[in-house]
Amino acid sequence: RALFPHFSLINHNCRANSKHTCYIQSKKISVTAQADIKEGEEIEINYIAFIQGTFLRRKKLHAIWKFPCLCDRCKDPTELGTNLSTLRCPKCENGYLLQEDPLQDNGNWICKVHNFKISSDAYLEMTSAIKDYLYSSKAGKSIQDQEKDLEMFQEYLHPQHHLCMLLKRNIIQTYSRLDLKQVDRNGFLRIRELCQESLDILGKVDPGYPIWRADTLKDLAACEMNLARVEFEGGLIERPEFLVRVKNSMKIVEEASKCKSAVTIRRKFDNGEPLTEEQYENCGGSQQV
Repeated sequence: RALFPHFSLINHNCRANSKHTCYIQSKKISVTAQADIKEGEEIEINYIAFIQGTFLRRKKLHAIWKFPCLCDRCKDPTELGTNLSTLRCPKCENGYLLQEDPLQDNGNWICKVHNFKISSDAYLEMTSAIKDYLYSSKAGKSIQDQEKDLEMFQEYLHPQHHLCMLLKRNIIQTYSRLDLKQVDRNGFLRIRELCQESLDILGKVDPGYPIWRADTLKDLAACEMNLARVEFEGGLIERPEFLVRVKNSMKIVEEASKCKSAVTIRRKFDNGEPLTEEQYENCGGSQQV
């Protein structure tokens, strides 16, 4: 552990405009804007993993930093429309359970269809069990098995609940480890769907150019290029469209390069010592929960 007096003055926001990086060997820390910051606007970072739902975030923030977060995301039961904490209602077909009052530490989740409620303790028990299953069983699982797990999760959770979003990211990573010959057109379409959903949903609570966005964009670019190839070879598209789609996939790569973690960045300390991006360890904002 280390003490950084100036860095310690930076406040937390669950929708941060900056990210921080720890350089372990050199005992340095840097703060980088990941979204546009207007003149006079406060620089803010996320003290914890951004992908966690409100109940878990506020619980951890209070336990470690001793303050109740009152940001716009924490006030909104839908978490800015992402539903990262939302449950599926067990009493009706299309209903969902939202936090009745997200700022109440031990509040209930309620279905707006017929007012069915569950307690925060019940929420924590359910999500803890699903999380334990997710992390204990993900290694070596096939895509088919992970898709079955996702269906099971969605019997209890909103499709965009943070645990579902984490599992979807695992599915993308499993696809990326396969030989291209093992992925058919439907597989590439699924990768595209999952990548676009991650960008749309998670971008609402972690805007700009964070690390996870670079990884997702790179996966999407590779998917789009290979999908274009498969469809061209299968006679589904003509050569002009194939070339346009390859060009568009390269634009996605360029977009990923805006996330500084996606490229090698060479910097220097005040004493002239070179510093490369490979020497750092991220000290916050990861997807782990």
